[in-house]
Parts: sequence; C-alpha cells; structure tokens
Amino acid sequence: MGEVYKIAVLHAFALGIMAGLAQQLPKISQSIFDGLHIGFGYWEFHFYLTAGGFVPRSDNLTFKPAFLIREENGAPANINLNTLRLFYEGLPGLIEKYTLKTLEKYDDCFFRGKAKWIEKNIQDMNSIGMRLESVVLGLFFFLAVTETLAQTGIGTQSPDENAVLDVSSTTKGVLIPRLTEVQVTALEDNSPVEGMLVYNTDQGCVQIYTGSAFECLTVDTGVDPTKDAWVDDPANNMVKLGTLSDGTTIRPAGRGFVAYDDGNVGIGTEFPFSKLSVVDATGEGAYVPIADFLAPANAIAGNNTNLKLGVASSDRNSADIRFNYQGSNSDLNRLDFGFDGIGDPRMSIRAGGNVGIGTTAPTARLNVKPASASASGLRLENISNSKNKQDANIAYTSPNNSPMYIDGNGYVYKKFNPVLEHSGATSFDGTYNITNTPQDIVSVNNGSIVRFQMYSGGFELGSNGTGLNLYAEITYGYNSGFRVVTYGYEVGGTGSNPLVITGEGTQTLTFNFDSGGDLVLSATGIGSGGSIRMNYAAAPNFTPVVMNVFQSFRSR
Repeated sequence: MGEVYKIAVLHAFALGIMAGLAQQLPKISQSIFDGLHIGFGYWEFHFYLTAGGFVPRSDNLTFKPAFLIREENGAPANINLNTLRLFYEGLPGLIEKYTLKTLEKYDDCFFRGKAKWIEKNIQDMNSIGMRLESVVLGLFFFLAVTETLAQTGIGTQSPDENAVLDVSSTTKGVLIPRLTEVQVTALEDNSPVEGMLVYNTDQGCVQIYTGSAFECLTVDTGVDPTKDAWVDDPANNMVKLGTLSDGTTIRPAGRGFVAYDDGNVGIGTEFPFSKLSVVDATGEGAYVPIADFLAPANAIAGNNTNLKLGVASSDRNSADIRFNYQGSNSDLNRLDFGFDGIGDPRMSIRAGGNVGIGTTAPTARLNVKPASASASGLRLENISNSKNKQDANIAYTSPNNSPMYIDGNGYVYKKFNPVLEHSGATSFDGTYNITNTPQDIVSVNNGSIVRFQMYSGGFELGSNGTGLNLYAEITYGYNSGFRVVTYGYEVGGTGSNPLVITGEGTQTLTFNFDSGGDLVLSATGIGSGGSIRMNYAAAPNFTPVVMNVFQSFRSR
C-alpha cells in the first residue's frame, strides 16, 4: 500500500506541476530564450486527454503504460502510446541528479554555457514544487515541448510574422551545403525534393531543384556573371561574342559571332547582309569547309536529307536540294534538285558522275529524258555561225567543230574530225565577202591537202536577171591542183546562164558563167608561205558576193 501511495502522490504531484506550467511556461521560457537570443512570434495552446495505469515490477521499479490524445489547432489530431519506468528515490535527490545531468548533457550542443545560469534559477526557487516545475519545464523543453511556435527568430526577438524562420545578423551569413558538379549530379539521381537549395562550387552559383534538374539562381544586375563574354552593343544594334572561351582573350578578326536586332546573324563576320552570313576569312587550300549539314541517323537506303529554299512550304513555292542515300560509298548516291509538291526531282547528279535531267537513274554523263515522247528533250538557241566564234575566254574556232550524231538508242556522239586528230590541221569555216580583189581564205604549205564546201546562199553570181545560187565541194593539193568533187547551181530568174568550170588539175579554178562575173580560186606562193585565194571577176562597181565556207579542212 505504501508503494501505491508513493506512486499516486508522485502522479498527482506531476499533474499539479503540469497545471502550474500552464500558467508559468510562457513566462519562464521567455526568460530562457532572452538569454539565448532566440525569439518566437506567439504561442498557440493545445488540448490533451491522457490515461494510464501502474504495473509494479519490484520495490524500486514500476511500469506505467499510458496513452495521450492530442488536438493541435491547425493540425491533425493524433494519439501517442508510451510506457514509463518509475524509480523510487528521494524526490530532492532524484530532481537534482537528473536535472543537472540533463543540463550538462545539452551544455555543448544547445545552451552554449547556459547550464549554470539555469541551475542558478532553480536554486532561487522557494519550494520543491517550484523546483519540480523548473525540472519538468526543462524536460518539456528538451523532450516534448507542447507549444507550436508560428515564427522562429535567430539573432532577433521579433521575427517577421510572415516568416517561419527569421535569421538576423550584421556580421555573419547563412551557409548552405556546398557540392561539386559531380555531387550535384549524384543528388539529382537520388530524387531530391523540389525547392532544395545547394551551392555548386564548380559553377559558382546557388542552385535550386526545379523538379527535373538543379538550376542556377541568377540576378539581373546588368553585369554578365559568366565567362562567355557576350557583349551588348546598342550603338551597332547587335549582341556579339567578345572573347574566346577563356572569357578574357579578345576574339580575333574573322572569328566573330554576332546577332543583329533585325535578325541577321554573322559567323566569321560582323557585317551579315542576310539572315545567316558565314565567312571564312582565314581558310585556304583546295577545299575550305564552310558549313556541314549532316543527318547520320538518316543513313537508310532511299531516305532523303533536304535543304529547303523558297517562299512557302507549298506546291512549287519552294525548292529542295536533296541528298538521296543509297548505300555507304556508293556511286548511286545522288544529289537531287526538286520542288515542293513534286515527288520526282527535276535533275539528279550521281556520285559516279552521271547527270540526269528528268531521270534519277542516268546511264551516261548527261542523260536527258523528256516529260513525254512528244516533248522536246534538247534545244540550243542563239548558236553562232560566224567564222571566229568566241564567248568570253572560250574560243569556238573551226578546228574544234565536229558534227553530232544520235544513234537509235538516243546516245549522242561526234563524227570523226581529222582537224582534232592531227597536229597542225586546221579548219577555216566562215562567211567571206568576195570582191574583185583576191582574198586569202586559208594558208597552205608543201604537202598540204585542202578540202572545203562553199555555198553562195543567194542569187548574186552572174548578172542581173540571171543571177546564180552556187554550191560546190572542192579539194586541193600542190600536185593534184584544184578538183571539183561535186557542184550544183540554179538561176534565180526565168532565163538561163550556163556554167563552165575550167582549170581543174591546175593552180587556178574558174567558175565561168555565160553571163556576168566569174568566181576564181587560186593557189599562190606554194612552198614559201602560200595561200588559197578567192575573188570575183566582175566590174569594179559590182556588189560583193557573200560566200559561205563550211566543212573545211587543211591537213598541215
């Protein structure tokens, strides 16, 4: 009965202490926190219902199982279950023993030397009840403070009412965890909470976890904190990259990167005159790479990699430059030129060198396929027929002329031309104005063989009213003289004007018309830089005769 009495007295005395704490706790705790420079905003009280029983185990040991139902304002209600072990010792000794040990235990980690100050406050109390009140206060403070603090201040006794934690100092700062880039990456893989803060020592910035990655917190101070050296240049309406990657070396001329306010971008130049200007002012050599547009993942036979040009992505309003992949290192890989909305390209160039117009499978260096059998496949306009054909620096002189032929399969080839096959050979095709004065049409040497065709093209030979249109094919050799292979003529009027050819086998050949002037061919100076000449034997005031010479050839 004595044991039960001791326990009942202790339990009732504890309830009395708790009732006293309800009145004294704000006052006593505020005194302690003032000494620690820790402030709280306001107190919120809560309601408890507790019950339990005693289970004696020995003269000096009793277990007390109990439960506690707690209701907190603004938080869910909860139930606590616990068991206490009660030791029977003198109350004064018990209080002194465990109070001082508790204070000494927390001296280093929390009170920072305040244990003696609290001990003095305990000694100043006038009764065991007050000493128990202080002890229970300490136990409540360290183990189960029943008050919820809405604001906490460190370095201030008046924390802001809108802050959960208010830290104030004029000489110190708050230090958050410092991690390397590798450590931050490892933390990202460990499912961090959104809003977590770290300091990245490699990037030199405070980072916040946004839910997918840690990102640096930046402040617009008007100064770029990174070392990429992007420079705002409002005077020239552009932003430019001012340094190399080290952030200090000035970017050399010809290696600039600028973006103008109008959208023009320059690489290698600070003066882009289009949406993208790429200039390599330092590259030299047979092949200087300027830009690469590659799609390695598209290396599937038949796939195209496109570059589009035009005004809109609609039928015939844009053109495509397409690379058609057929296989690694294949001669069948193609560069196609097509138009949007048209499946087949208009022109194709195979890696093997064949070019197709209207076909993607050219079998010759140039393979032209008309759209239909009735459509023309090739047309040449404004072809010159003058004696000295020349365009810019490309000379189309007669020795380079060869007739072109098309076989039954559509293949085009040239006819054999002795002028192109023999050194010293030449041609003298052209239009000549023949007058009374002999005119050189080709130079000849000993051993030269000459062949040509001539055609007057009009009824100018002979006399008025009986003018002739003449065609003839002529050969000449120093030993054989002039020979007429064939000829033909026609009178332009209703009359007749017989033609007699004289001088075959000699150095002078005459087309002798019965009426009017005669056409004369002569070879002079043979062996000493001679020539074949042509003149028209007529009255001095006779209109010059136009003579066309073609299919001409001189062997040496």
